[in-house]
Amino acid sequence: MRQLDFHGLFILLIAKAEAQTRIFDVATCFVKPPTGNNTGNKGAVMVRFGFEDSSFVFVNCHLAGGSHSRNVEERHEQISYLFREGFNAERGTQYQSY
Repeated sequence: MRQLDFHGLFILLIAKAEAQTRIFDVATCFVKPPTGNNTGNKGAVMVRFGFEDSSFVFVNCHLAGGSHSRNVEERHEQISYLFREGFNAERGTQYQSY
C-alpha cells in the first residue's frame, strides 16, 4: 500500500498480494503551483507505476473553480503546468521513488 498526501489531496494505491509482484517502478510526487501564481492552495499529487506491460499515472489535483471562461483557461494552464512539472526533480518538484 502506498499513499501520498499534500494539502488535503490524497492518493492511495492498493493491490492484492499476488499482483504486487507484477508492479514495478512506483514513483510519487507532488507539484505546488508556481510561485507568484495567485492560486492559493492549488496543486497535485501523482503516482505512476508499471503493471506487467502497461504504464499508469494517477493525478489528484485541486484546480481553480468557477464556470467563467477565465476560470476554464486558468484550469487548462494549471493542468499543463502539472504535466510539465510532474516527476521532474530537476525543476524542484519533490520526487520519491520506491
